[in-house]
Amino acid sequence: MLRRIWEQGLSCNIFFFFFFLLFFLLRIASKGLKIFMRDQEMQAFQWFKEISWLVGWLVGYNTVKQFLILLKYFNG
Repeated sequence: MLRRIWEQGLSCNIFFFFFFLLFFLLRIASKGLKIFMRDQEMQAFQWFKEISWLVGWLVGYNTVKQFLILLKYFNG
């Protein structure tokens, strides 16, 4: 049971981490490409920035949640 809980949390964290990494790289690219973009494109990248923070919070929340579940499991 412990292994199943850990594997579910780990796979979810890996999934969210790759999305976070993708949006983080897009965020860095938006700073570098600011010179070449029009206003509409900048608004789209602003949207990606907001999503990257949301995904980052989800990764952090899920990691803490899994840690607390494991702590509760070990403490009985």
